[in-house]
Amino acid sequence: MEICVLVRISAINKKFSALFLNKGVSMKIKYKKKRLNVNLFIGITWAILGTLALFVNEKMLWRDYGLIILSILYLGLYFYEYKNQYLTIKDGIISKNSWFAKKN
Repeated sequence: MEICVLVRISAINKKFSALFLNKGVSMKIKYKKKRLNVNLFIGITWAILGTLALFVNEKMLWRDYGLIILSILYLGLYFYEYKNQYLTIKDGIISKNSWFAKKN
């Protein structure tokens, strides 16, 4: 039973690798639009709160800088995930696109 399963998995892997080992063949698996829109909404919300804190408070506090930093991080995350989608399969290499990517 175990040998039969290993042979079947091996055959599937060969077919999968042959499909994507051709030069120039690439495939992207995208993030859902809801995830991207939530990150954009949170980034814009933090930006609005940070801007309001700049004009309302006479003295800048550390939390005001924190709001601005959070907005930059969320907006950066949105643009990064929009440009580089979740998974990319190119030339037989599967790469998960994150800020600290790993190649498998």
